[in-house]
Amino acid sequence: MNLKIDKCFDDKKAITITIPGGKDISIREIFLDYTGTLSKDGKLIEGVAQRLVLLSQKVKVSIYTADTFGSAKKELENLPVEINIIKNGDDKEKALKKKSYKYIAAIGNGINDVKMLKLAKFSVAIIGPEGAAAKLLRYSDIVVSNIIDALDLFLNTKRITATLRK
Repeated sequence: MNLKIDKCFDDKKAITITIPGGKDISIREIFLDYTGTLSKDGKLIEGVAQRLVLLSQKVKVSIYTADTFGSAKKELENLPVEINIIKNGDDKEKALKKKSYKYIAAIGNGINDVKMLKLAKFSVAIIGPEGAAAKLLRYSDIVVSNIIDALDLFLNTKRITATLRK
């Protein structure tokens, strides 16, 4: 996988994304939705766990979920991720605003992810097995059909460069 690692403030690692015709973006943390993004009917989608482990070696991985099925903590146990149970999209927005969101990428599929994707420096919408909120697409830099493709964008950032090339 083609991944460029940079040292950032306070010696944290980051993924650098080259945006054609623009400035490089440095991502230090990825905010992820769980229900409908990482999971289908509350169960982690096959292949996601391995990619979360790989990403966690490069950036901080934070999951913000209303946990509709009540299974997120069990499904994500033993993975190197931060799990945050929230009530709604406003809570996701508040969490993002407490951080340096110019260094955050966000991935989601639902209406409660709109504010999170809108604020993040880089955002990916998933049109997965549980669908996607149409309003979310407006605030996405890239739209993909599944979470594996979304996570792989950050493990091989040349895919992002190719997609955004004019």
